[in-house]
Amino acid sequence: MPPENSAGQSPARNYQLDFLKLIFTFFVFLGHAGTFFANPGTRIPFDISWTSLGYVSVHSFFVISGLLMINSLSKLKTQPDKAGETALNFVVRKYKAIALPYIVVLIINIFVYFNVNGSAAGLKKLPHLLPEIFCLSQSGTNIAMINGHTWYISAMLVALLPLAYLYLRNNDLYINILAPFGGLLLLGFMLSSEYTNSRHYLSQYEYCGFILGGVLRAACGILLSGVAWIICKKLIAGVKTKESRILLTIIEAVLYLLFFGIWFYADRDTKYSYIAMMIIPIIIAIVFSQKSYFSEIFQNRIFRFCGSLSLAVYLNQWCAEILIMEYFPGKSFKMSLLLMAGITAASCCIYYAAIHLLRLLWNKKLKKLFADKLTENDN
Repeated sequence: MPPENSAGQSPARNYQLDFLKLIFTFFVFLGHAGTFFANPGTRIPFDISWTSLGYVSVHSFFVISGLLMINSLSKLKTQPDKAGETALNFVVRKYKAIALPYIVVLIINIFVYFNVNGSAAGLKKLPHLLPEIFCLSQSGTNIAMINGHTWYISAMLVALLPLAYLYLRNNDLYINILAPFGGLLLLGFMLSSEYTNSRHYLSQYEYCGFILGGVLRAACGILLSGVAWIICKKLIAGVKTKESRILLTIIEAVLYLLFFGIWFYADRDTKYSYIAMMIIPIIIAIVFSQKSYFSEIFQNRIFRFCGSLSLAVYLNQWCAEILIMEYFPGKSFKMSLLLMAGITAASCCIYYAAIHLLRLLWNKKLKKLFADKLTENDN
């Protein structure tokens, strides 16, 4: 998966998943901007009307990540006794894939931290960076992060390791039993009403025994991607005719209307968020199957930047929030939102320039230098 065409080749890349991630990143951005709504210029306790924007969006990221995990691992021919090694290598590759942009943003946020808190506080903070550099903050070692929004990446990698192992050991058990059963139980637990009268969203920083809430949230989304995988396989096998594709396109459009309608109504009651979050795997399954006619729209290369832009905006929001609270307190919500957008955009420009220069330096100089050194050592 994705499906092959009649010639046995993969179809043109579908950027619809990347576009969905960009849309959800926009809602994460709005959710974080809600910081400035009720009490401009200062942080406020979680207000559910804003929390649901980021909460549901990040859940969708986890579902997409889980589906991509299954898609990658399903192509491997791994012996069960090698499942642990394969799972570990898979997670290490995932980290390597994002290491450069992740560390570039971390460095930007270190400069912001020094600027806002002073050299003494900055130097005291530096030793605490080690868990964050290696995306281990959600393991519980250090939750006071330099870039708080990257908890999502840490939680994803921590949860992927055991779940990838379970899939490799017995993919039938994982997909058909563990994924739907575990995903639904965790989703209900995350939005449990026993705490605060149907307004409790399990925070990534809440401890559930010795496990942080962020890891449970990641595990929930990744497990529910198994449901998306089952639906996706059935769509690929069953949707063959023009009429069935038209019907699936209509169903996809209705699901979007249903999802956003329920989600935006869910701002004060987690029961509605629960329903919206159950719809996400179905939508993502349809998108991933590429059987809907909507998928053809997103084969246009104009959408090829959506994935990169989504990651850039997500990673670079934190420094904007910190700088606004420090240097522009008391501004209206509208002004704070504009400032946040502008500072995030500026940080993204620095981010892209730094990544481009580092890759250029590696390809032009450092790669050859390291290769020469290895050759000398071999001789």
